[in-house]
Amino acid sequence: MQEQSKTVKQLNKEISAYLHRYFVTNTYAMAVQMKDGKYATKYLPVSEFLIEEMLNQRGSVGCYQQCYKSDMVKWICFDFDCPDKDNLDLEYLYKKMWSPYSRFWMSIK
Repeated sequence: MQEQSKTVKQLNKEISAYLHRYFVTNTYAMAVQMKDGKYATKYLPVSEFLIEEMLNQRGSVGCYQQCYKSDMVKWICFDFDCPDKDNLDLEYLYKKMWSPYSRFWMSIK
């Protein structure tokens, strides 16, 4: 059995689909990180493609998890900013960070 190495873009596509499926509730608003590090609300469609582009551009996006007719809000933020953006090791990030995290969530389904 030959193992094929995935490209960064393929990994980003898979990760974005997973994030969108399991963590995006409000598909009409997002929090976008500004140059000063603060976040601002933008009213744009939150899609798999948008998340994928944020990963490809090494950006950041926050999803608002508003519960309908409730004062409860759940929040999750995946911030893929890497300290060494010029020598980004996405394969390492995937193997050491994302894979164990996704296995955990899959195990509690």
